[in-house]
Amino acid sequence: LVLPITAPVLAVFGGHLTAIGFRYIEEERERRKVRGLFSAMVSPAVLGMIEDQPDRLALRGERKDATMFSSDVSGFTTISEGVTAQELANILNIYLTPMSNVIMKYDGFVDKYEGDAIKAEFGVPLIDLRHPWKGVCAAIEQQEELKVIARMLYLRYGVRITARMGVNTGIVAAGHMGSERKMQYTVMGDQVTLAE
Repeated sequence: LVLPITAPVLAVFGGHLTAIGFRYIEEERERRKVRGLFSAMVSPAVLGMIEDQPDRLALRGERKDATMFSSDVSGFTTISEGVTAQELANILNIYLTPMSNVIMKYDGFVDKYEGDAIKAEFGVPLIDLRHPWKGVCAAIEQQEELKVIARMLYLRYGVRITARMGVNTGIVAAGHMGSERKMQYTVMGDQVTLAE
């Protein structure tokens, strides 16, 4: 009795290859999703750790020990009334870019911008036991960076800026919050309010 085994073997082998290919596509899609969520908010080093160890990143609400950072430009309303809309956008970009870079340099997570305000966290979404030190160092370095930015903005736009900054460490609720269609990784709690 001669059995045709070529077709069944090829079918099993083809099915196995298809499953491997599908799994690869799903993993790549998940990596792109994580990269899209965090690429503009964390340093490349932290983003690499998140991509390499996605199991360390909880996408649900959980209690975490973190350091919160909050800053805003003093007298921003007065500044905004004295310049055009385009100049105001330029001023904000000149200010926010280096301030955010300092946060990411210390492995901080830029949570959100609220006009001239920056909300950031250290120690989330990945655990970092040195988060209090990093949060304070980032604030100090931002104050030094602000001296250069303030001089440049005064020479270019005739506005004087200073910034208020608050740093606080404590237990917060951290995770993706929002609706099914639009959500954001953020932290909430009394410790956040105290930093603000």
